[in-house]
Amino acid sequence: MTDPARDIDWEQIRRWKFATETPPSDWPAEVKAISFSGLNLFGIDVDNNLYWDGRRLQHITRLGRTERGLAWLVALSTVASAIFQGLELLLGK
Repeated sequence: MTDPARDIDWEQIRRWKFATETPPSDWPAEVKAISFSGLNLFGIDVDNNLYWDGRRLQHITRLGRTERGLAWLVALSTVASAIFQGLELLLGK
């Protein structure tokens, strides 16, 4: 039985990891779009950590106090809006 990973030319994928299209003008100059082939350089481990070409990408581990407060405020507003909409529907107003 052959190993499918041996049939992939990883060096060629690394050479063609960027898309040929010009990225948006508001992107930093050093940032390029990823080609379809370049997506093969993404990977994950058993703990769902994300990797790019074998190197682990940094991730946000926790939201700050402000972000948590805003998230709670949005959640409570959503619930209150749903309750008021439901009451409006039930009362026919």
